Parts: sequence; C-alpha cells; structure tokens
Amino acid sequence: MKRLRYCIPALMITLMWVVTASAHYNILLLDRSPIQYKLRGTVQLTYARGHLYKREWSKAPRPHWLKAFTFEGMSTDLTAKMKTDGQVTHIPWKVKRPGDTWLVVHLPLQWSEHDAAWVEASVRTIVHVGFSRGWQEPLGMTKVELLPLTRPYGILSGDVMRVQVLDSGKGIANTMVYAEHYYETPPSEAMPPDAIVTRAARTDAQGIATLTLGQPGWWVIMTVVEKGEKEAEGKKGLIKYEDALWVYVEPYKLK
Repeated sequence: MKRLRYCIPALMITLMWVVTASAHYNILLLDRSPIQYKLRGTVQLTYARGHLYKREWSKAPRPHWLKAFTFEGMSTDLTAKMKTDGQVTHIPWKVKRPGDTWLVVHLPLQWSEHDAAWVEASVRTIVHVGFSRGWQEPLGMTKVELLPLTRPYGILSGDVMRVQVLDSGKGIANTMVYAEHYYETPPSEAMPPDAIVTRAARTDAQGIATLTLGQPGWWVIMTVVEKGEKEAEGKKGLIKYEDALWVYVEPYKLK
C-alpha cells in the first residue's frame, strides 16, 4: 500500500461532536495502515479536528491524556510528546512490544458550545505488530467504550464491523452507532445527503451493533451516550459521553 502523506495521514483516531455527515470530528491519525509497522519502528500520529468529506481543519481541544496500552496491561503516557503546529498536533511513538497496542486520546468533561452540552470524549485506534493479541479485551479506561467484536485490522471492502457499546463495562441496548469514511482527497462532486455518507445502526439487547464498511481507507465508528444534565459556570445542558474507533479498510481484493 502506498505510504500516506504525514501532513494529512491515513490512520485515524477521532471523535464526532454532532452525528451527521456535515459534522466535524476530533481526529487522531496514523501515517499508514495499522498492519504495516514493525517492532521498534516509529509511528507518527496526528491529532486534529476536521471534516471527513471536505478538507476543513481546526485546532482540536487539548486532551486530558494520550496513552498507548499494550496487550499485557502496560501503558505509556504520550501526552508530553504532543507538539502543535498550527491546527495540527504531531505525536511520535516507537513500537516497543509485539502484539496489539491501543492508542487512546481522552478529553475530560467540558462545555461544548457546538453541542450546547457537557461532553466527555475519547477516540482510539490500534497498531498491530507480530501476533493478534490485545484487541479483544476492553480497556476500561473511559466510561463509555466501543469494544470491537470484529478484529479491527486486516479489514477488506464490504466486510462488516461488529462493535459493542459498553457503559462502565456493561453493554447498552438501543444505542446508536455511526460509521463514516474519511476522504484523504476531497471528492470534486457535491457532498451527498447525510443518510448516504453516514452509516447508522442501533445496538441490540447486549449492546452490539453491526455496520458494513464499503470502501478502502479509514473509517470512524462512533457512539454518543447521554446521561443526565449538568449546570455549572452559568451553563446548563445534557451530559454526553462519546467514544470513537478508527479502523482501516485495506485496498486488497482476495481472488
């Protein structure tokens, strides 16, 4: 696969503030497919906020933390490595363990003028090196978590992605889950209706939803859980917990 440009890379970890195709997302991107790294290789991440269909970027909120979690329970805090250049923040990270490593950004509960709500958000992606171990277990580091039930790498066009929405470790029924494709090169034609751009599914009694990823490239899978209201600092609104999972659909076709 052609290596993607670092300035606008192709592996994403992101959040959606409003669940429509016209929404802007907080984004954490890797510079290549998650299966193309090697032990002791360097991963270049990019954290920003932007539109997935059009090339519109703005500075993302400063995260509470950015951490790498390995399959054996080790974690590395990468927050201090974040260096902002204009609207984009770059983070280098070296692969030190084989297996699967989750990279997670967490933003604390704060007022969002865009949503007119109090929002706590997280966004994650995964790096795979050597053997498949670590993607199956929840991290338990955020209140709301999207747990992949389908392996979140080595995905081909048309594959389905099954996820479970967890609230404090328990599956949540009747919760919407969305998926949207990221366009590295903005399409020349007008953006289609939101219902075409954004996939949507509702979780079952165990909190499980299934979405089909129809074309190669990066996809964000995202959910929002509303839990009560908060009034502080002269602002009153819903409390929303968001989690977003970025996965890459490989450009291969099996014969």
